[in-house]
Amino acid sequence: MKPFPNDRLEAKWCGGDILLQLCANSQESIIYALRDILKYLSGMLHPIWKIDGFLPSRDIDKRQTPINLFGFKDGTGNAPSTDNILMDDLVWITEKQKEPQWCIGGSYQAVRLIRFALEFWDRTPLEDQENNFGRERETGAPIGMKHEMDSPEFENDPHGDRVLFDSHMRRAEPRTTERYSAKLRRRSYSYSLGLTPSGQLDMGLIFVSFQNNLKKGFIDTQKRLNGEPLERYIKPFGGGYYFVLPGIPKEGDILGQALFD
Repeated sequence: MKPFPNDRLEAKWCGGDILLQLCANSQESIIYALRDILKYLSGMLHPIWKIDGFLPSRDIDKRQTPINLFGFKDGTGNAPSTDNILMDDLVWITEKQKEPQWCIGGSYQAVRLIRFALEFWDRTPLEDQENNFGRERETGAPIGMKHEMDSPEFENDPHGDRVLFDSHMRRAEPRTTERYSAKLRRRSYSYSLGLTPSGQLDMGLIFVSFQNNLKKGFIDTQKRLNGEPLERYIKPFGGGYYFVLPGIPKEGDILGQALFD
């Protein structure tokens, strides 16, 4: 993963040949699953980094948009997983991408470990926080709108008086004719690693996105975000790009079966 201008990547938190993502409703389940995996793969795989992520329980129970540690909803503009046509266009690799046959049904995954400057953020006035995101903190609605899923109506705000041109939302998703080619499917988590060497809170976001084209998905989106005011409060320090293998189509097959056939 080549660094972007605001990145301060640390080698111990980057890369790896295989990314293993374990998800469960309890931390104990994750711990026992990981121990089993390490037991059976001892001598074949060597872990180089590990980070624990979490979501507020209400996001699981009520399926609300997750709230990050900045206190804002994270993932409002996500491509809906229920739209199979859109998922084929944006997330899943199909014949259209002209990838090797064993890639069909898979996806590219971008992972970014992003440290938040929470002490600085907590001293920032709410109005400035909302202008940074382009959304109201309480509802998640675009500034000037009522509901989270309301359109920001950029066409009625051509000079950026309501939603600033430099806001995270407007840069990430400018709502142009090319908008869907830049969309991706996100599934991010908060993390807490204690304190930094300087005594600051070491907390932030494990950003995860899935797309069938890394350049049109994550990379182009991140390039639009380069230089945004929100960068004063965030510092990416790790992660990488990975390929998610297709699922197991039939009984008796293994993950990545087509790769070995």
